[in-house]
Amino acid sequence: GSREFLEHVTTAIVPKKQSKIPGDMPCRLTYATTPKGYVCTEFTLCRENDEGTSWYLVGSRDHHHMDVTWLRDQARNANADVVIEDMSTEICVLHVAGPKSKQLVTGIDERVEDLPFMHGRDLKNFGGVDKADLRIFRVSFSGELGFEFHFDSKLGPKIHDIIYNHNLSDKDNLNLRHFGSAALNSLRMEKGFKLRADLDMSHYKEAGIEPFLAKKRPFLGRDETFEPKRFSKMFKIYTDKSNAWSVPGDTPVKSKDGKLIGYTTTTARSTTFDGTYGMGFVYANVELPREAVVEAYGMTFAAEILDGPPEKMKGKD
Repeated sequence: GSREFLEHVTTAIVPKKQSKIPGDMPCRLTYATTPKGYVCTEFTLCRENDEGTSWYLVGSRDHHHMDVTWLRDQARNANADVVIEDMSTEICVLHVAGPKSKQLVTGIDERVEDLPFMHGRDLKNFGGVDKADLRIFRVSFSGELGFEFHFDSKLGPKIHDIIYNHNLSDKDNLNLRHFGSAALNSLRMEKGFKLRADLDMSHYKEAGIEPFLAKKRPFLGRDETFEPKRFSKMFKIYTDKSNAWSVPGDTPVKSKDGKLIGYTTTTARSTTFDGTYGMGFVYANVELPREAVVEAYGMTFAAEILDGPPEKMKGKD
């Protein structure tokens, strides 16, 4: 069945029970690995029904062709009795995030008030607007309190206007504004949320995804004898204040005496200090100094190797 298939091809615990609130969908972040254990993609996995026979997977928009092909290949290899439907071009996603996002969203539709973190809910006539049907999730890739709205792509302008033009959206009240990928990148970086590039086809024992690994259940590619050659890390980089850009991915990270100790995968300007945070890897066979340097664009910047994300995820309560 579908549950058994998902347990075979993904790493995290698959929700075993439906939500305590009837009709709600419990969600989990999970990863998928190759037969040799290398991380190839990630999904948010949502249980759609009480029977556990229908599942809604949300992955990367930019890689959906690969993800769907991979899932179908694994279903065929496992002779699994499942049907995989690609809805990527039919569903649009709108993201609302920030400390006042719940005040806005529940002000538009009070049915969202008790939606738990990492759960989804289907709503008919959102905000009392006829045929504004959608699926709302209390999740946010920004790491802030936030919501994702999933709906028929044809409803995109309508759903946007319900939210953006609501009287609670007045600038003097909630200060609602559009934000782009640069802001999202900075916010997710500070919480340690990984992009596909940050996984870098690393082995699951190298990727820094331990919270999303089932403790005992086998999954495709599970190999506890694997010896990691690198480890996922975060870097605090003291970029020059005059530079509005950040250092690029695949930038060498070195010790102060010039020894190569790792590299960045993605980076972003910080929202909390005048510099840059980066994700990447350090090599397993080197002794890590607390202080390091990053070389980019012919310049050398001081850097620190962090023990974890500099900011805590918000909005779980």
